[in-house]
Amino acid sequence: VAIDGKSFRACRSAGLFVMYRPVDGDAAADEGWIYGTVDALLTEPRVTAAGRVGSCMGCHEKAPHGRLFGLNR
Repeated sequence: VAIDGKSFRACRSAGLFVMYRPVDGDAAADEGWIYGTVDALLTEPRVTAAGRVGSCMGCHEKAPHGRLFGLNR
């Protein structure tokens, strides 16, 4: 990322947090959403959590737009 001509980058890789909303829905999902985390090992990534992840749900249940933060689109 560059701000005012100065470049910034992470000093180390971090995990990836994802949300997936299947078209057909899923009875086990949180308002239609399935949460997940993937570790930062780029050579052999692995899923570290999936489904109704409590730490994700605890925050996203407060989101104003269908479990999403940001602009309502």
